[in-house]
Amino acid sequence: GETPMMGSYCPDRVAEVLHEAGAPLTLAHAISLGHLDEARRQLREDPACVTSTPVPHELYVRLFTAVERRTDEIAVRETGGRGIPLIHEDESPEDTVARWKQYAEYEQAAFEEVRDLFELLRSHGVDPNVGSVLFYATQM
Repeated sequence: GETPMMGSYCPDRVAEVLHEAGAPLTLAHAISLGHLDEARRQLREDPACVTSTPVPHELYVRLFTAVERRTDEIAVRETGGRGIPLIHEDESPEDTVARWKQYAEYEQAAFEEVRDLFELLRSHGVDPNVGSVLFYATQM
């Protein structure tokens, strides 16, 4: 049967509380909440995990967000807790380029950690060419 998490819009914070109370995570919430091993398990073991997701094409958006979050975690770890600010005043153009190159390396490392999830989503028929509701809302 359907759980509250399977509704068309269940905020991640609500899903987190429900999960802490024992509710199983949906694929979408497993990705959003950083339970990537659970997402992998569902994609490998449950053929219906994508079709039971209210908005399957938004799974990529959730995965992009997971990559961004992991990139920031790597940056904080590698810089001794400082992270890499996106805007830094009084910086030379050369330092800006160097900082962005470093950030790109962290981003690539984060992507490599979840590359298999992109492939698993694609193999389950999630179309990477279909935009998300969020994408269209921000274009207006």
